[in-house]
Amino acid sequence: MQHRIRAAALVIQAAKILMVRHRTKANGAEWWIPPGGGVELEDLTIMDCANRETWEETGLTVQCDRIAYIREFSQPEYDLRHVEFFLVGADPTGAITLANLPQLDDDLHLVLEAQWLSRSQLVNLVVYPEILQTDEFWQDVDQGFPQVKYLSRQVY
Repeated sequence: MQHRIRAAALVIQAAKILMVRHRTKANGAEWWIPPGGGVELEDLTIMDCANRETWEETGLTVQCDRIAYIREFSQPEYDLRHVEFFLVGADPTGAITLANLPQLDDDLHLVLEAQWLSRSQLVNLVVYPEILQTDEFWQDVDQGFPQVKYLSRQVY
């Protein structure tokens, strides 16, 4: 099984969270997640990864400075195990665009759009991690993410 380190940015502005909609090429399933992706050689830190991925997937520049959540998940179908860090992203600048996305031939899914979503909009969507749809997440936002939380280990 291959191991992958992922970093994603939790960017909040005006009571909305920055989210990216993905679609699996294989079966058309769609879901929303914060902007993020795998750590690459150019990334010195997981913060660098989350900043880069946010720019690639949304066109916005952010500054990630600390860990809010850690989650593990496995995808046996792809022989992958992920460790995922959700980082607090601050000071978003720029305009949302998908123009910065790299075009990779081996992508398993497509990025369809990025947008700011309110708490009420998240309720009826498929969202990962699931905590983003809970009162606990919005309490963490209000409190400035006072401590790092381990979310879970899941198998998809």
